[in-house]
Amino acid sequence: MVYIISFKICYFAPQSLKKDKRRFNDCLINHSTQKINIMETTKGINKKAFVSSGLFISGIGILFSGIISQLLLLESTSAPKQFWMSVNSILGVLFLFFSIFHLSYNKKTLIRFKEFLASKFLSKELILATILICILLFAAVVHSFEM
Repeated sequence: MVYIISFKICYFAPQSLKKDKRRFNDCLINHSTQKINIMETTKGINKKAFVSSGLFISGIGILFSGIISQLLLLESTSAPKQFWMSVNSILGVLFLFFSIFHLSYNKKTLIRFKEFLASKFLSKELILATILICILLFAAVVHSFEM
């Protein structure tokens, strides 16, 4: 009975353990006397899912903390206002961090999508107009700040 239980445990082991036949056979035969290291038989966390979840949670947090911070805008410097401004800033940094990793993990998909857009929709005129509008918008915003 122990052999059948150990066979089931080793049978569902990841492919990396099954490819190494010596370790897999040791797992089958010696399971009643050995303990299997959990770290060897389980996969690590899914990095793409972790980064996507972090990006989503920090984005939602930025939304709510920004709304609360704006509602507290009329108050003078108070502890709740400072707290929510700090939360918003920290979540903004986390959002930037997760965004960079999200872009790096999905680089192939973005390149394929860019090639698809370039072949179907983008033209030189559209790109030039977009760049010009971004430059003018940036200049107008920078000029509006009093120094």
